[in-house]
Amino acid sequence: MKKWIWLFVWILIRLPLPPALFGAEEGANPEGKEETAEASAPASHLTLEEAVRIALEKNSEIKIAESSVAAAKARARSASADLLAKFETGYSMTRLSDDPEAVFGANPAFIIGSKPNYRWTVGFAQPIFTGFALTTAHELAELGVDTAKLEKEEVREEIILRTKEAYFQHLLAGRFRSVAEDAVKRLRSHLKDAQAMYDAGMIPRNDLLKSEVQLADAEQELVRAGNREELTRSNLNLLLKRGINDDLLLEDILSWTPYAPSLEESLRQGLEKRPEVHVMEVTVEQAGKSVRLARSHYYPGVMLVGEYYRQGDNAEVNGNDFTNTKNALIGLEAKWTFFEWGKTGDDVAQTLYEKEKAEESRNRLRDKVAIEIKQAYLDLQTAMKNMDTAKGAVEQAKENYRITDLQYKEQMTTSTEVLDAQTLLSQAEAHYYGALYGYNVASASLLRAMGAGREQ
Repeated sequence: MKKWIWLFVWILIRLPLPPALFGAEEGANPEGKEETAEASAPASHLTLEEAVRIALEKNSEIKIAESSVAAAKARARSASADLLAKFETGYSMTRLSDDPEAVFGANPAFIIGSKPNYRWTVGFAQPIFTGFALTTAHELAELGVDTAKLEKEEVREEIILRTKEAYFQHLLAGRFRSVAEDAVKRLRSHLKDAQAMYDAGMIPRNDLLKSEVQLADAEQELVRAGNREELTRSNLNLLLKRGINDDLLLEDILSWTPYAPSLEESLRQGLEKRPEVHVMEVTVEQAGKSVRLARSHYYPGVMLVGEYYRQGDNAEVNGNDFTNTKNALIGLEAKWTFFEWGKTGDDVAQTLYEKEKAEESRNRLRDKVAIEIKQAYLDLQTAMKNMDTAKGAVEQAKENYRITDLQYKEQMTTSTEVLDAQTLLSQAEAHYYGALYGYNVASASLLRAMGAGREQ
């Protein structure tokens, strides 16, 4: 009778890796027994809320996202600075091979400058009109900040979901280990009865052998369940940036609240709140401004410039015998590139195609989000429906085992029936805990799909 063993193996293989020891409450076990958490050395007692908080504080992905936000803000400040005047200074020295001369008609040449020339300048340039290039670049940089912030929220949503999954999957692994322990206890008790009845010549040897084989299989399953619990503990520890073998004592969550909103309301909220949707909306807006930026090259650029300079024939730039020592200027400078063999037109066409691509990607993402929300909603509804039936099945399986065990002791049934009843009870308990924690995981998945995990 290995059906229940294969059931456990199948369920555990399907689970992603999670965390460690959990605290049990009275009444947590369907059989009404108290469970105690096995705590080695210093164990940390964590609630779900605390686990999420720690994960958000310590996760490296959050820190990377925060760095991206800071970088985007720096880019925006840089783009804003491009709108302002730029000041510069310079110093130069040249030496001519011959004295510069000037000739007027038939008159002899005369010297108009010195061989050594030193010049120091300080000036400014203030953009007046750039075809809206600088203002558009600044707006694009500000949208980049919005994108970075939204991507950070997206990372937060993902970390919250992974933490909740790890938390509940570890609790589930602990429950499976408890179910396996109960199975071993029942099978040992049954083997004791079978041995006594065999010694009394009341049952054949093959009935005794079945009980021994079933117990051996159950003990092997208990080892596997314990290992699985250790792995889930390690997974949660790593997610919380703790030592891989650190002890954990988790607060169990045995209650659940039915999800009230309709599918339509869930879809509406998801399309409004999901960070990825907002990122794509910003991407479309950025694409539109990129078109405007490309078109700015159709216009001339106008710059207000000013300069103060000193010149001379020595390093102190304090003048020479030929020109004034200092001077200043201010003026407007206009520049227009009016022909580039169609380059600007091609650049504009490229940005228009990029905008069209962004719009289609946005529509595709909205469809993808809607499907994810519906899938998560249906999974949650399935988990809700499984709760009551699973709990009732445990009570029925428990009563069935009690009756069958009594009948066996009265020689009214066979050892096979007892072993089958034990298998059914273990399966029912596993299904119950799978439904309970599965509901909580499904609820977290729906909140993630709706972009509402941060609000819980």
